[in-house]
Amino acid sequence: MVTREETGRIIGICMDVFRELGSGFLEPVYQDAAEIAFRQAGIPFVREAQCPIYFRGVKIQRNYEADFVCYGEVILEFKAVKKLTPEHKAQLINYLKATRIPLGYLINFHGDKLTWERIVYTEREDVNRRQTQRAFANARQDQNNASVSAASSARVCG
Repeated sequence: MVTREETGRIIGICMDVFRELGSGFLEPVYQDAAEIAFRQAGIPFVREAQCPIYFRGVKIQRNYEADFVCYGEVILEFKAVKKLTPEHKAQLINYLKATRIPLGYLINFHGDKLTWERIVYTEREDVNRRQTQRAFANARQDQNNASVSAASSARVCG
């Protein structure tokens, strides 16, 4: 299970990115900067992770592409919008539910200050969650072994 210290490091890095870049860029700019910062801080992550989605215990054809999965247990969904809406929150909740990843952060890089919302998915652990976490752990290990240039464009998780 991810610790408060680890999630604090994630949010701290997002705050650093916002402090350095400010408001006004599109989401991919903040994602690029966060990737650099996570790598420099030694935070394990997979960018644009292909997250499997399960229905009744069966992996469906479509995947959800997470902006980031950190520590194999935290989904980060970046936004650059005037205000986070209930639809943004519902989107992340559905991703958490579908992937069985327990924790997510909806992070908004727009406005005078960085805003975020922590969302916890509390359904009991099941086979799907363990499968998903194993897939992310394997993808993270593969990415750590890959070169920096290859890792930045990798589409992982299966």
